[in-house]
Amino acid sequence: MRLIHLIRDPLKVAKSEAIREERRRRARVPFHYYTGDDGRRHFCWALTTNEEIYQSFNLERLSLFQKYLIQWIEIENRAMGFIQQHGLQDRCITLDSPGDLNDDGRIEQMFDFFGLQRRGLRLRRGGRRNRNLGHTTVTEREDERQCAEVLEALPSRYLEIFQHEPYTPFWWNTWLRSGEISVGAQQRDGHA
Repeated sequence: MRLIHLIRDPLKVAKSEAIREERRRRARVPFHYYTGDDGRRHFCWALTTNEEIYQSFNLERLSLFQKYLIQWIEIENRAMGFIQQHGLQDRCITLDSPGDLNDDGRIEQMFDFFGLQRRGLRLRRGGRRNRNLGHTTVTEREDERQCAEVLEALPSRYLEIFQHEPYTPFWWNTWLRSGEISVGAQQRDGHA
């Protein structure tokens, strides 16, 4: 078995997921919620917030963005736990989304990693590129402020994975490694 570990900027993931849930709430789209074992209604593509990682927070005070940021951290911890538990580090390729998904050279590396044959010498892709549907995810200073609140309250054990590969090359990882974000850092670094 070989795996793809797809990683995206956590602030953009949280923002995008919060926008998606909010749009579905406003439109009252059916079948996007389920009743959990706890008897509460939960959004289909989200954790329940009953998970241990949420226990350090007052759930009523968390924004939807913060809930999804915490969810991203939990899911990355689960992914790395699975990879390490089963010794799959050498059988896992990490891709940065959306950059690597739109990079023909990186896609060719992925094909080689999986041992997939190509008909020609070069990969030829047509059709739609990997883009967001309906909105462009832009993070703001308020998102960074809310992230700082999460990082301050989050037990450090959830941030330990960000000290190591595959996270170390990502520009946004500096604040996950340190456990604090400087508000406005993304705009100053040109990564808005």
